Amino acid sequence: FGIRDAETAAAVGRVSDGVIVGSVLVDTIARNQADTDQLKRALTDLLHPMREALDSLAS
Repeated sequence: FGIRDAETAAAVGRVSDGVIVGSVLVDTIARNQADTDQLKRALTDLLHPMREALDSLAS
């Protein structure tokens, strides 16, 4: 479905019961696998805005 950022997560979240994020996680892990600290930062930077966008839909 191409969920790659907070905007697309929110768009899908408005019309569904859930959002599945897959390819962008695999891509992020692949790009940062050599540095665990950078990987953690990259995943946090990716997922935190998505979580906030989805949480805002519940309000």
